[in-house]
Amino acid sequence: MAASCSSSSSAGACGSILQSTADQLLLEVKREAEESGSISEDLVSALLFVFQAPLHQALDLLDRGSVTRYYCTAGRELYRVRGSGGRFYTCLTSSDYCSCPSFVYTVLVKQDSLLCKHLLAVQLGRALSAGARGHVGSREGEEEGKSSSLPTVDEVCVTDEEFGRMLMIASGEMDTTVPPGGEGPR
Repeated sequence: MAASCSSSSSAGACGSILQSTADQLLLEVKREAEESGSISEDLVSALLFVFQAPLHQALDLLDRGSVTRYYCTAGRELYRVRGSGGRFYTCLTSSDYCSCPSFVYTVLVKQDSLLCKHLLAVQLGRALSAGARGHVGSREGEEEGKSSSLPTVDEVCVTDEEFGRMLMIASGEMDTTVPPGGEGPR
């Protein structure tokens, strides 16, 4: 993590402060994207400080169009992210969950990161997509009425039944075992 805590009793407070900072930064991404159709270098630097290495990987996933939001008429949503190796992972924003092995090991077990690259791509994609929808034709040299070039998240509406099947599949995706020696995914 970008910040370290010196004792186990302060680790919870430190994690809470870092999570709050991350949440504020994601709100700032949305605000800047809405206002200008881009995000500032200062904001990218702050994101890099908080999220570190997964930030670059998450931005790469967004640039490649690897994030898709699935929603149903019941109002539920989930995200499918095509990882860099081509495998799909399911992310739930309501509980900050990803089905990838890195989420289990790096986020939950070791607590080295707030989010895995897939979940961070989803969170950034949500903020940038909201910003792209709110920003129309205000950048210099941009034609009036032309939308922003920020990466966005594809959206697919599915039936409630299809959504249920997707959740069932997602529940079988996660391997929660940590290999002998305690080494996580590579």
